[in-house]
Amino acid sequence: MADVITPMMQQYQRLRGSVPPDVLLLFRLGDFYELFFEDAKEAAGLLNVALTKRNRVPMCGVPYHAAQNYIAKLIKAGKRVAICDQTSEPQPGRIVTRDITQIISAGTVSELGLLEAKRSNYLGAIYEHESASPARTFFGFAYADLTTGEFRLMQLNTQEALADELARVGPSEILVSEEQCERFAVIEHALAHDSYAFLPEQATFTLCEHFKTKSLDGFGCAEMPAAIGAAGAIIHYLKHQLRRKIDHLSSLRCESANDHVVLDAATQTNLDLVESRGARDTSLLGVLDRTVTPMGGRKLRSWILQPLRDLNKLNCRQQIIADLLHESDLLGSLRSAFKSIRDIERAAGRLSQVSGNARDLVTLKSSLQRIPELKRELGKLTERIEFGKDIGTPPRDALN
Repeated sequence: MADVITPMMQQYQRLRGSVPPDVLLLFRLGDFYELFFEDAKEAAGLLNVALTKRNRVPMCGVPYHAAQNYIAKLIKAGKRVAICDQTSEPQPGRIVTRDITQIISAGTVSELGLLEAKRSNYLGAIYEHESASPARTFFGFAYADLTTGEFRLMQLNTQEALADELARVGPSEILVSEEQCERFAVIEHALAHDSYAFLPEQATFTLCEHFKTKSLDGFGCAEMPAAIGAAGAIIHYLKHQLRRKIDHLSSLRCESANDHVVLDAATQTNLDLVESRGARDTSLLGVLDRTVTPMGGRKLRSWILQPLRDLNKLNCRQQIIADLLHESDLLGSLRSAFKSIRDIERAAGRLSQVSGNARDLVTLKSSLQRIPELKRELGKLTERIEFGKDIGTPPRDALN
């Protein structure tokens, strides 16, 4: 065995021991990412690459320039992947220093090629909390999209309501307390995480430390221990297990069932709201979606799954649609301007996580340069609406 433990292999074993056992470690060697031992045996079958041996050590590798395609296959197979990159230049007689730069999971993918442009990619967490006075059981649900910085939480009274919200949000990965794994065994994409991270006291500390606040009163969730437990577990998981930079998760939104019409899981499925059961896309989203930006597509999906309850907001939304349809020339100009705007949310999210590149900077530059044009076109719409009011034009029916 002594001939196997080279300085490079010692470095590998040290880094391998620093990540969870179920994570596959891609170890950068020159122009390849290599996997060794049990990681190699498992990955070779999933990636359909040759499993070889060197000094009796099982190994397999994938080219560095094509790594994203192979990582995508591993993520789709339900695996988590740690990326170990070289952090120094090769020098004669010295081993190259390496470090784990990121750990990728289904709920934390940031590469645009691995994501659906018009669908959010959520990391979720659920937690069951029993209150002593009065004696009640609450279910906390929190979810975050690491690519856009969206971070929300809610507290529910029944497990059925939790199942409905899980169906609506559709997280790619769901954190569950190790102590509650059996209770939530039927939930897909569940991943056990440290139980103490879910404890309301610990979670409150984690969230306050992250947001640099003394309490959670300002977020409106101070009296929601189950929801706090779920949200705190997400921050703990991202920071301590995945070693992610998450400064862009700068706010926390508390959701209430009173704000929207609640659609249970059966309704979402049977009405084909966002997905159809047939081969063709005959869902309501497929019929309505004429958005020209990824951000618009994600927003429309959210609107369909969370219909508004507030009549004033509904009327305002319908009125602006009616105004745009009436001013067809301005609508055409706006659509033309939007077509030049890329995914600003995800470009900014990648840059804030230090996983962005020059392409993301160009995306931000070219997209932000179109904002003044959009403002001018929207200004024209406002002027025409105000002009119509001044001359006494009868109000148009918002539903026409």
